[in-house]
Amino acid sequence: MTSTVEIGQLWIPDSLDADDAKDFLAAVEVSRRVRMQIWGTDDLAYTPLEKLLELGDPYERQVILVAASTAALSVR
Repeated sequence: MTSTVEIGQLWIPDSLDADDAKDFLAAVEVSRRVRMQIWGTDDLAYTPLEKLLELGDPYERQVILVAASTAALSVR
């Protein structure tokens, strides 16, 4: 079984209910699950809204890269 992995930039949507928010929401969920594995709780994980507000700061540019495979989305 083979799968391909692509690295790409995660685009920050204008809102969480925007048409292009699906990948952003998936990346935030992956991040939350990682924190659950590391700390045993997601108390310290960002909510989608918190992450959107952090990354939507017009005065600080951030580039978020994600690795996507045919199996799942993985944040790096």
